[in-house]
Amino acid sequence: MEARSTEPGSTDPSRLSAILGWLHRAFDAVATWVTQLSWWKFALFALLSVIAASILQDELFSGDEIVTIKTKGGKQPEANITIDDSGIHFNPKTFKKPGEAGAATG
Repeated sequence: MEARSTEPGSTDPSRLSAILGWLHRAFDAVATWVTQLSWWKFALFALLSVIAASILQDELFSGDEIVTIKTKGGKQPEANITIDDSGIHFNPKTFKKPGEAGAATG
């Protein structure tokens, strides 16, 4: 008797084959349905598909999460790291020495 792997990352070749077969049949069914549409219905279907994909992308890959790092002793982190759509921005914080503020006023 052959032992089966129950690890979450393992895939059985017959299971993978069944999933790929199902995806192939589903794609064929949708492709057949789309070829029978008029141009106006196809344009509407394409527009709705793009809108649905955009909503799905925004929900799954939104970068609106704020991460706060707290260190021991109540000290603030020494850098400000921002991750947004334009990339990763690293801005080190600058701390003024106590004598600098008084020297500017005279």
